[in-house]
Amino acid sequence: MGQSANTDFALTLLKDDGVNNLSVIAVSDVIGNGDEFITALTEPGNYYWYMEPYATDGTPINFGVVVNTQIDAHELNDVPALATVLPDKLNALYGNSDSTDDLDHYLFTSVRGQDVVIMLEGVSSGTSGQWITEISGNGTAWQAVQNDGYTSIGNLQQNQPIYVRVRPNPTATWNAAAQYRLYFGSKAAAGTHSVSGESNLVRIPYSTPYLTTQVYRQMTWGASVQDSKGSPLPGVEATLTLWPNNNFSSEYVAHQMEMNNGGAGFKTINLGDCSGDNNTLFTNSASGQSYQYRAYFNIGAWRIDVLGGPDAGVGGPNSPTVTLGHICSMNIVH
Repeated sequence: MGQSANTDFALTLLKDDGVNNLSVIAVSDVIGNGDEFITALTEPGNYYWYMEPYATDGTPINFGVVVNTQIDAHELNDVPALATVLPDKLNALYGNSDSTDDLDHYLFTSVRGQDVVIMLEGVSSGTSGQWITEISGNGTAWQAVQNDGYTSIGNLQQNQPIYVRVRPNPTATWNAAAQYRLYFGSKAAAGTHSVSGESNLVRIPYSTPYLTTQVYRQMTWGASVQDSKGSPLPGVEATLTLWPNNNFSSEYVAHQMEMNNGGAGFKTINLGDCSGDNNTLFTNSASGQSYQYRAYFNIGAWRIDVLGGPDAGVGGPNSPTVTLGHICSMNIVH
């Protein structure tokens, strides 16, 4: 660093295999007196700097090294040719910027021409601004995309490669320990879902609001997710958010489930006992005989969100949730 105008060095990093055989790890040879800089991912062992002078006026030269142990599991992927190749699904992976010059490349191939989705977020809240996320088709220019939100890519050909590059934001303070989470792969384009109570449940026929889903204790929920070409999406995470309390309380419980190899999953949730803040009197004749029931229940709600597929769940801007009736007790009164 800081060579005088009449000094020009080249810098080579060498590795010793332990028996005095040296191999070249990297070379920096900037024309003139510019700084020489090498970044390398190294294994434990002995390394040497080789400084070769082309010209010197005898003035001192400065050199130094910084060691960083915060290396993510995907290195080396600093150039597209070494990009981390991702499997045919929606992938969720973690990484970090090992240095201010670290470029992380990832490659996903749209095997069926299915839509692709990308999202990057900081693992710690408010840190996503530390990175710039860019996408590129096969040989196309890099295009920046917004973090903390899904970017969808459609109209793809079969076996079309898509690259993502993650690099440090030069306007943010670099922190090797900071991690990002990248979602990259097939977009969840469609889904079918089921949420129900016990099979022997006697439904309350009317109430305010109408209890679309009714449960005594055991709620069963299932999901099946497909990509834009109709193929099952294994590994996709679906989340059932449940508001079990009366009057759509802000208290909620989130239940997560990962789709199996067939792109589907099922779970049962125990809602437990309750006392019931609401009650109603109704008549039911489903068994062939007419009975009058008194039911005590709580009013709640639920919704299902599918990772990477804002349109593949249940609930949205117009109808954010589905009404839930948690039936606490039910007695025949006549």
